[in-house]
Amino acid sequence: MNRLMRDGTGDPELWQSIREGDRVALETLYKRHYAALFRYGIKLNPNKEQVQDCLQDLFFNIWLKKDSLKEVTSVRFYLMKWLKREIIRMLTGKNSSQKIVSIDSDGEELGIEVELGDFLEKQDFDTQRAILIKRALADLTKKEREVVYLRFFMGLGYEEISLIMNVNYQVVMNYMHRAMKALRENEIINNLAGVFLVCLSFLF
Repeated sequence: MNRLMRDGTGDPELWQSIREGDRVALETLYKRHYAALFRYGIKLNPNKEQVQDCLQDLFFNIWLKKDSLKEVTSVRFYLMKWLKREIIRMLTGKNSSQKIVSIDSDGEELGIEVELGDFLEKQDFDTQRAILIKRALADLTKKEREVVYLRFFMGLGYEEISLIMNVNYQVVMNYMHRAMKALRENEIINNLAGVFLVCLSFLF
């Protein structure tokens, strides 16, 4: 299969090709997910150079261990989990005063903020409405924002989110329910950005 055809190949098929020793499939997966994984990584560790190193290690290890890789259906989720392990491994092996932003499963320490730029641009939201949407999301708790981020912007399922956040499934659902309720009750959002709520409602 040539490179152009690779670009339209699904992640599970690319993953299977990597397991069979296809380097082009690895390059395609790398290019497809690098930006999103990098954004996720700097939420866990704000040191960009270290995150880049972890991403290089991640894909190097994928290739190194290709013969023993298991079959996966949600490749992005698998990559996110692997990246998180790489970041934890790096930080615990370095200065003990440097720690991951969000490892704690309870509390409000999580540093993930929702990145809305691409979505708002696609929905043709003007600058003022984009600012209002960001303000409304900023009113959510950090855990609620993380669930919205992982569900809506990273495309993960609730079971996957529960594993990423190290909480049980019902806790994730509770966070999402509270987030959706708060957004629906926000008069500014309802008046100016109904499309945004409709999109979130479909995902919920």
